[in-house]
Amino acid sequence: MRAAEFVPLCDLLAAATTRADGEAVLRDADTFRTRLLAVFDGAVDRLLRDLAADVLGRELRLAPCDLASIVDRVRASAPLVRVRIANGEDVDERALALGGGPVVRDAALSLGDAIVEVRAGTVDARLGVRVAEVLAAAAAGVRQCSPHRGGEGTGIAV
Repeated sequence: MRAAEFVPLCDLLAAATTRADGEAVLRDADTFRTRLLAVFDGAVDRLLRDLAADVLGRELRLAPCDLASIVDRVRASAPLVRVRIANGEDVDERALALGGGPVVRDAALSLGDAIVEVRAGTVDARLGVRVAEVLAAAAAGVRQCSPHRGGEGTGIAV
């Protein structure tokens, strides 16, 4: 398939012989713009995920994830039934289980993951879930500042 040749919008409008032709050109341009923005948003989301994964991977090699503080936050809200962590996780299991159920090694989990079971259900504290929440919040902030989303157009999420 051959790539289309770029033609400036003003040239397309100048070539339109009727008002209907001009309106059709503008509709096509708007459709193209909408599709391009959707692709751009998807690319930004992927870029943020990839960048976050790279940074977190590097940080986890320097210092392991503080699973104890994650479990402590859950413990403050509800009594623990069980804490599931990755097989290779280097943590003090007694500290994690303090005041709650047992700590169980789970081969299905990756380093930095924890699934905390409480009486009312399960708290999914896997690293990927935590990162996804942070990225969703970051992406929402970026979109609020994006000019095509009606924001201020700074491109900086504060």
